[in-house]
Amino acid sequence: MPISCQILFRDRFVPKVTLFEQRDYLFGRDSKCDVILDHADVSRCHAHVRFDGVHWQINDLNSTNGICLNGQRGNRFQLDTPMVLTLGSLDLQLTPISHVELTTDINHAAWLRKRVQSALIQCANEKSIEGMLGSAQQTANALLGSDRAALIFLDSNASILACRGYPQWLMDEAFDGSTTLIKQAVKTAAPVAANNAQTHHHLKYQPSVQRHRIKAAIACPVIQAGQVIAVFYADSLRDHHRFTQQDIDLLQAYARQLSLHLALRSIDEQFDQLEHRLHRHYG
Repeated sequence: MPISCQILFRDRFVPKVTLFEQRDYLFGRDSKCDVILDHADVSRCHAHVRFDGVHWQINDLNSTNGICLNGQRGNRFQLDTPMVLTLGSLDLQLTPISHVELTTDINHAAWLRKRVQSALIQCANEKSIEGMLGSAQQTANALLGSDRAALIFLDSNASILACRGYPQWLMDEAFDGSTTLIKQAVKTAAPVAANNAQTHHHLKYQPSVQRHRIKAAIACPVIQAGQVIAVFYADSLRDHHRFTQQDIDLLQAYARQLSLHLALRSIDEQFDQLEHRLHRHYG
């Protein structure tokens, strides 16, 4: 039976890997590992995972920080039921998955890709920026499964100008999501995610996280002419909700589409202004 492995990074998106019975897997930081774990507490070659024909076996490879299974420390474990494997301080959710369930997951992923492609086409065919924003926000909110989501426009100082999406954020100064995560997305000009905000080394002290008990959040910048002009932001107030690489890909696709729309609108406006000046000059 294959294993579904979710790598529960606290300060970024959650990758998902499927382990199959026909081969062994080496977990660690080294680029030669089968499952590469970019985490300071994980050794270069930390653990070996294999299927012995009956059970999945997990073996520690004399790592610096050891391994635990469901909080129990040891050198070797057998996996039969869903468990949390901890390498150093990094948690991995391991869940045996039947081939039928695996096929269902693959079909769902294929359906989701088609849904995203269809939504992007609809988004591109919108005649106005407002229509495109509405389409992008609604689809992103539905596919992310978040509790709150919005497109947040910023000024030249990266301060919030306006929000489009979550109704309670439409009023001035009403945004109560994680501004820390948004600032990080602006600073790095790259998507950022936190999948355990309550224990995140920066976010856990933020008033918005404490007040609303935000569990997970994601922010993806919209870049125009080399400058971040807006951020797609979403968060979840539910336990065990995690944002994945697929969510990042979705938001980045919408961010690129929005940037293209804004660029084309800017070109149209420049042509209109030029035409107006020529008309005034030549009568």
